Amino acid sequence: MVFKRVPLIIDIKKSEFAYVVGVFLGDGSIRLPKGEMRLNVKDKEFATKFKDSVEICCNIRGRFIERSDDRINKRVTKYQVNFNSINLAKFIQNYKDKKQYINDFNIKEQQIEFLRGMYDSEGNIFYNEKKWHHCQIRIVSTNKELLQYIYNLLNGLGFDLRNTSLVISVKKGASMYNEFTDKTYYLNNDTWRINLSSRENVIKFKEIIGFIINKKQQILNEVYKNIGGNKNEKMCITV
Repeated sequence: MVFKRVPLIIDIKKSEFAYVVGVFLGDGSIRLPKGEMRLNVKDKEFATKFKDSVEICCNIRGRFIERSDDRINKRVTKYQVNFNSINLAKFIQNYKDKKQYINDFNIKEQQIEFLRGMYDSEGNIFYNEKKWHHCQIRIVSTNKELLQYIYNLLNGLGFDLRNTSLVISVKKGASMYNEFTDKTYYLNNDTWRINLSSRENVIKFKEIIGFIINKKQQILNEVYKNIGGNKNEKMCITV
């Protein structure tokens, strides 16, 4: 029996590719020259969405691994997705380094998927059950240029950013404790953030972007309901 190698075909026009790039700019990692692309996260639906997206836009099969992390006496289930392809790893690394997404993602569907990938990786939602209107959807990064691009995309999608700007979240040199490694790290760069906090922006975020990660989306759904979002709309996003 003769096995034929399936050619690597990367379709950068697919919305799934935009999601993959968003994730890699946040949580993903690439190991060269081995040609390994990896995502290691706590949320199964996030890992599944990433794996499916890479397979759809890059015509390649990945490995899905579930394992337990027993560090600091706290068992946590982690989900790891691996893709082994030198050509794909080099392409994604080069695509990121040259910031080609800035020119390529000019279709609304691509922009939304890119933002969803970024918010799944680096975004979070904060709320107060006594003051639902104080909700904040926040994204942080040490890459100020990347956050400026995200800001521009949000503005182009119709978010009201008149009272929103890039601000320093944590200054360079600050200490950060990681509960999973039980180690303290010190930031080499300032960390920047964008906050979406107005009722209109929170509603718009839920209706056109949202989260793939269930725990984030569930909080967003609850906030949406309590600030008067469209109660007739489905309250979940399908993975």
